[in-house]
Amino acid sequence: MSAHRRWLRGGTACFLLCGSIAASGGEPAGGSARPSADPSNASTEAAPENRIRAAMDLLDRMESLSDAEERAPLLDELNRTLEVAQRETPNDPWLLFLRGRVHALNGRNGDAVTHLRRFLATREGRNDWRAHRLLGDLFVEEFPQLAKASYEKAAELITDEPSVLHGLSRCAMQLGRIEEAVTLARKACEAAPLARHCSYLVRLYLAQRRWADAQREAVAVLESAKQAVTAHPGVRTHVAELDAQYRLLIEVLQSRLGEPDASVDDSLSLAAMVGERAANATLLASFDRLRVIEAAVRKSGGAAPARLLEQYGAVLVEVGRREAAAAQFENLLKLDPANGPATYWLGRLRAEAGDSKAPNRP
Repeated sequence: MSAHRRWLRGGTACFLLCGSIAASGGEPAGGSARPSADPSNASTEAAPENRIRAAMDLLDRMESLSDAEERAPLLDELNRTLEVAQRETPNDPWLLFLRGRVHALNGRNGDAVTHLRRFLATREGRNDWRAHRLLGDLFVEEFPQLAKASYEKAAELITDEPSVLHGLSRCAMQLGRIEEAVTLARKACEAAPLARHCSYLVRLYLAQRRWADAQREAVAVLESAKQAVTAHPGVRTHVAELDAQYRLLIEVLQSRLGEPDASVDDSLSLAAMVGERAANATLLASFDRLRVIEAAVRKSGGAAPARLLEQYGAVLVEVGRREAAAAQFENLLKLDPANGPATYWLGRLRAEAGDSKAPNRP
């Protein structure tokens, strides 16, 4: 949960989410059933039930991101959506659920438990599997038996949900039942091969010194992370996740090398992964450079010097945001039609996109 805590540190961001919702006080007197509105409708002009649905979807999207910069615009939208929802429907029980999720993200587990329990006591909440699962997540580290009861209730409400199976696996591990933990973790990965669940399975295999199983699963998760980077170029979250999976596979290979029967092939595999991770680290560093340059561009307003805009476009290319880079170079050429770097990069980008009108390098 530490990655989630970071995005709310400082208090200001959390306050509109937690404080404005908290204004309603006691147990809801009524409220609507969970809305089934179109999740794309996140506008503050939407109907109240759509607004609650939009807030839930925004929280889902934020939880999937590890980078605070990528979460920032979603946080702003969530703040606005919840502020209006709280004002219009202060007694909607789903606000209790949202409040519990926000407290959980902020590391305020006691407050999260309080509000989730209040939500579960409502007609709308008692059969919501996600609320039971989240309550289990809050208990699992310190009170695995309590967590197990919550996860089992969630499992009664939804079949083969990966996050519930993962929670039950964590409970089993906490209670010393490692074989049961492995079985449940494997089922979670089979239901949906999400990185956080399958990485947990790798660590369970490591705990049992099942090197071949650990390596096989770690390689599969790594390949999935590579595919995500390729499918979503220019998204730092996927590159950071790939780095995490390189670290995990390297840990597996290093552990394997400590065994008496370790081979030269094991050493070569480890060396290859160290090299691949270094290349991926370079890409991660490009995102950090981009952040610095973007801040400089914003600070300069409309008076950014050409050398800054040239670097901006070049780093956008490095991180895979090629359309944004092309737009930057087009704007730069409007300001300076003779700009050599912009002419070159725009020509290269158009050529790679199959544009026959691409100009030649100057």
